[in-house]
Amino acid sequence: MDKIKKVQMYLKEQNIDGWLLYYFDNNNPFALDFLEVAKDQHLSRRFFYWIPKEGEPIQLVHAIEPDALANAPGIKKIYQKWESLQSLLQEILEGAKIVAMEYSSCNRLPYISKVDAGTVEMVKKCHVEVVSSASFLQYFTSVMTESQEASQKEAAQILHHIAEEAFVFLKKCLKQKKAISEYELQKWIIQKIEEHDLTIDGHFPICAFGIHTADPHYTPAKKGSFILELNQPILLDIVAKQKDPKSIYGDITRMGFSGSTPPKKLVEMFELALKAQNDTFCFIQSRFQAGEIVKGYEADKIARDVIEKAGFGQYFTHRTGHNIYQTLHGPGTHLDGFETMDDRPLISNTCFTIEPGIYLPGDMGVRVEYDVIIHPKGKLEITSGIQDSIRTMV
Repeated sequence: MDKIKKVQMYLKEQNIDGWLLYYFDNNNPFALDFLEVAKDQHLSRRFFYWIPKEGEPIQLVHAIEPDALANAPGIKKIYQKWESLQSLLQEILEGAKIVAMEYSSCNRLPYISKVDAGTVEMVKKCHVEVVSSASFLQYFTSVMTESQEASQKEAAQILHHIAEEAFVFLKKCLKQKKAISEYELQKWIIQKIEEHDLTIDGHFPICAFGIHTADPHYTPAKKGSFILELNQPILLDIVAKQKDPKSIYGDITRMGFSGSTPPKKLVEMFELALKAQNDTFCFIQSRFQAGEIVKGYEADKIARDVIEKAGFGQYFTHRTGHNIYQTLHGPGTHLDGFETMDDRPLISNTCFTIEPGIYLPGDMGVRVEYDVIIHPKGKLEITSGIQDSIRTMV
């Protein structure tokens, strides 16, 4: 089934009259991806692309760039003046009542909210209701091919081994009484990633010692980064992918302790995060096995309930997980009912993290994180290994 027919199938299922893709000034990468427009193609004017639930698509492009959508099928309509853009849009949408766009009511899903308010107003002037395309968009923006799945698995496994090597390296530094800073460890990890021909693409590893572990997005600087001392918690969050732009990220977090016996509170927090992670995985798995859908916010609630019941709810300050795709925080369903309200279902051939955390300001923090691929028929695969205990160094 070609893409247009597949879109029309979803539109009919959801009682939507059509999908109106809009692009201007790098605002909507989803439109470019779906329409197979090269990222480096010179586009300086607005375009619309209308896919009705039945019939042929329609391009609405400017006279200066009449071939902007050369790779897309459909009837071509050309505008010049802004007034003609409005009138042609009215003509294209004649008879439609409900139109899907990359829009999110009250911006509850900012990842897919790409169309500006003014354009939504212009479309509404055509006497249509604008709804979100989120219900079907991820089928065209987040689903991985077999080669992409393979790239994700490879990256995730390499990161798992690099994290293990990092703890061995830190243990050696402690034994030899060699000073090692968070910043130096970060550079060491980046070098290991590059040796495996992967790229961080601007996502620098989080290497946190001591109280810095309580900052979920801590980034060590050359000046002021901590030197590792005995009996400190250690948090490593490492991200990388193959250099092919279409490859998929690996994303892991690992916890260590620069001593022989982690303190009781650190162990309690780690085991709590681990339970939240495991309960979330089992919840998703059981839903799929029963032939039921799982929405992002539902999975987030499972992890959050575990941590809240233990009295640490206010210290779990981020969502439970995020979609992974060609970008680290991908356009698919996130495990989130906290930062955003993600009511999209998790779907096959996509990848996501499960990463609950607890962060006590000025004290310590923990996070556990692994990557999961959803295979057809709801089979889940953890691709990055599981950490089930804190890695000790003495």
